[in-house]
Amino acid sequence: MKWFLAGLFAASLVTAAEMEVAGGRVNIRKSPSTQSAVVGTLKSGERVQVKQVKNGWAELSGRAGFVSASYLRESVPPRPGEARPGAPQDRRPPEAAPRGPE
Repeated sequence: MKWFLAGLFAASLVTAAEMEVAGGRVNIRKSPSTQSAVVGTLKSGERVQVKQVKNGWAELSGRAGFVSASYLRESVPPRPGEARPGAPQDRRPPEAAPRGPE
């Protein structure tokens, strides 16, 4: 996946991927420009679907807007038992957690 990140920051054109917010709080813009209106925000660790990255801006899939690609990184699945920021947590004790087929 290193080629993906290299392409992301070179920013000619990258398509469809799940990315994670690497900055603190990141603005979602109406169009790919810092002069464009802010239409929302993302928190650090939040995962987003990116439709494409072009000229340093990631176009979000599933919600209208753009984020500077410099604030995103490749989304890595959490290790077993590790919480992901912004993800709902299963707070049941281990003996009450669902189990696979036995």
